[in-house]
Amino acid sequence: MKIVKKISGEGEVIQKEIADLERTIGLAKDEIRALSANCNHEFRELTPSELKDEWMSVGARCLVCGAHFGWRCKKSPDSVCHYYSSEGKVELIDGTFVNVPEGHEPDNESDDRCIFDGQPDERK
Repeated sequence: MKIVKKISGEGEVIQKEIADLERTIGLAKDEIRALSANCNHEFRELTPSELKDEWMSVGARCLVCGAHFGWRCKKSPDSVCHYYSSEGKVELIDGTFVNVPEGHEPDNESDDRCIFDGQPDERK
């Protein structure tokens, strides 16, 4: 038979405070998701040296809501790398769709090549 010690009154208070904080954190996370979903996502301007760099590795983090979208892309309509398409379309971060670039081969899609600039998901 297993003997279980009863939690003290102080322990019960602490457990309740922890549960209250976890609920508050959950509500805050829900609010963050809602705000991010309605954000127009803005990114910092690329520097001249970044624009010249063939192997540019700049993260795509929104300046407004802080959401992270992987890597920046100089050729993508929304400035973010995309690696997969569906029926000849790429879904941008705002939920709109654009056609894949001319000459794109859907059979070659993977994390290894952005549809727009050909850069890998794993960069230097």
